[in-house]
Amino acid sequence: MKQLRRSLIAYLFAIVSLMTWLSASFFSWYEFQEIASALVMGSCLVGMVQWFIPAARSMRDGQDYADFFAFSIFQILFFMSVQRLWGNILRWTGRPDYLVYSPITGIIMIMGAFSVFLMILARDTEGGRVPRDNITRAIVALILSGIIAATTLILFSDRLDELGRVPVSPWQLPLVEAVSVRPIAN
Repeated sequence: MKQLRRSLIAYLFAIVSLMTWLSASFFSWYEFQEIASALVMGSCLVGMVQWFIPAARSMRDGQDYADFFAFSIFQILFFMSVQRLWGNILRWTGRPDYLVYSPITGIIMIMGAFSVFLMILARDTEGGRVPRDNITRAIVALILSGIIAATTLILFSDRLDELGRVPVSPWQLPLVEAVSVRPIAN
């Protein structure tokens, strides 16, 4: 606990969390979304510049922990930026179905997952040799992903319309007509 009190990261996390909740109460939903999107875009763009050379070097060499990790960080920053840009485009165009149901969102998510898989494989990787424990963790992540996908498809596939939308939430109670109670006259 003593180390946590001296942790700059813990203090920064607490301050940012508190300021996020406070600022969410001062701004409208739209303003808060734009501010959050701008923060993500700005920080990711600067981070991408910072991690570009190590990521480019890792594409060339790509044998050790640092290579996997550098490329993973760059790719996460890149696809977070792409995701925010895509979210903004959807919002600014009124979310037309041809954009909402395009493969772009899935591509962004898969590339983000690939970044995480690189992180899973990275620890203690040297000379192109990935430790067996890391491979096991990656396989567990794939199996868990499959279980989550299968569960979601089983729960929702019979409720989806032709565009893959769930018209009514399965947890939403059916609407009941309002009944007025009037006193009975004697």
